Amino acid sequence: MSQKRRRITCICCQQPGIHRGRQLIEPCYDRAWAHRTLDRFPLQPHATPWLPTGPHGRKMLARYTELVAERASRKRILWELGLETERSIQRYEAARRHLASQEASA
Repeated sequence: MSQKRRRITCICCQQPGIHRGRQLIEPCYDRAWAHRTLDRFPLQPHATPWLPTGPHGRKMLARYTELVAERASRKRILWELGLETERSIQRYEAARRHLASQEASA
């Protein structure tokens, strides 16, 4: 089942087209990828970060917060939480910051 891509106005050429990534349409994205210049077009952050919804995810986030408070290394955090990628740590960090900002504004 293919997923329909949304139509956008490209930030490179200002033309309408099918979104490929980084707010670029397919020709501009392909050209930037071929020339290795995708870094000129930053990734768009999600409006709301990933947040754990189940009890296990909430426990993992609490443990992540403890490890950050202990100033544990990223390698140790990966090992302790049983995570495999740096991206997982980035998700937990984004969730921690989001929840902290909500608590501060409340």
